[in-house]
Amino acid sequence: MTINTDESKDLRDTSWDQRWGYHVVGTIANQFGGDIAQRGVDVITAAWAEEEGNRIGEKATDDRKANHEERNLQLRAIADHWYAENSEWAQNEKDFSKDRGVYTQIRDAADHGNHKADGVGGEK
Repeated sequence: MTINTDESKDLRDTSWDQRWGYHVVGTIANQFGGDIAQRGVDVITAAWAEEEGNRIGEKATDDRKANHEERNLQLRAIADHWYAENSEWAQNEKDFSKDRGVYTQIRDAADHGNHKADGVGGEK
């Protein structure tokens, strides 16, 4: 299983596309239609940029949800394996119950590791 931890890799900056499109179309519109045509280009490019930004934002949200679900499946598999290996001991410990405790312990440990890694330099 692969989890994309660098969400920015998949996100595209549309501002350059917008600027180039604006200047190319705007120059042509200004030559042939003057200020009124230029204002139309302004409205169209602003609407396009907003729509594209929303699309990219929705994709980022979907990617984060998918990564979260995959991470939870991985943590659950780790907890299942841990419990299978340590069930005799865990049965007598309330914080490591099969129904919920072991999953909470594993998730909390993973979250603690994430918080600790946030303060460490270097690549994530």
